Amino acid sequence: MRLLAFPALDEAEHVPRLAAFTAQLLDLGVVDRAVLLDGGSGDGTAERAAEHDLDVVSAPALAGRPVTGKGDAVGKLLRTTEAEQIVLLDADVEGLGVASVRRLLDALQDGVALVKGVCRRLDPATGTVRSGRVSELVARPALELLGSGLAGLRDPLSGQVAVRTDAVRELVLHPGYGLELSMLLGLEARHGASSVVEVDLDPIAHRHKDVDELAVVARDVLAVALHAAGGGRAPWPTAPSPPEQP
Repeated sequence: MRLLAFPALDEAEHVPRLAAFTAQLLDLGVVDRAVLLDGGSGDGTAERAAEHDLDVVSAPALAGRPVTGKGDAVGKLLRTTEAEQIVLLDADVEGLGVASVRRLLDALQDGVALVKGVCRRLDPATGTVRSGRVSELVARPALELLGSGLAGLRDPLSGQVAVRTDAVRELVLHPGYGLELSMLLGLEARHGASSVVEVDLDPIAHRHKDVDELAVVARDVLAVALHAAGGGRAPWPTAPSPPEQP
């Protein structure tokens, strides 16, 4: 089964768009099921999704407790789903079409466990297209310094991905913004760098994070890199990151 999941926290304004996109993908048979993975929203995201006939999976219900971030929520989904392939698209990301989802799934060939979508961000203020700032300034240098075979990835922190569930289900994943880097390094250790590939997706637009918010993201990414540099002995951050917008 091919599952599409939208990790979301307080994204009620995006629900109508997600519901329409989901209906299109289901009608075309691109995916078999689609859900909104709600991290415990307080703005009525889950309720609005139900009103728009978009299936909701509650991450806190899966975990039996409040979840601490996107990585925690996605990890619970990966461990409980029966789907063999999962496409994850951040709920606040706009601009992706049916062709992007097809590209992600088509690239899940034999030997590939994770497909990362290369997304160029549309800056609404200037109309220019740029790369993710934390990817460029933190994640890519960290992969290079770790000697990772994945150092050449163009968009290592992209949250627009397709995964083979059996390959990622048992990975130790960071509970917050370090999810993407921890998944990359875990797959490289278990299956080799060739298990990760990239495909180009449509340019995207989403909420612009300020420097303070990016510092939280960078902290989690650095925590994963330090964990890897310490041979897995360095701990994750002792305190979870503040609730995030996946």
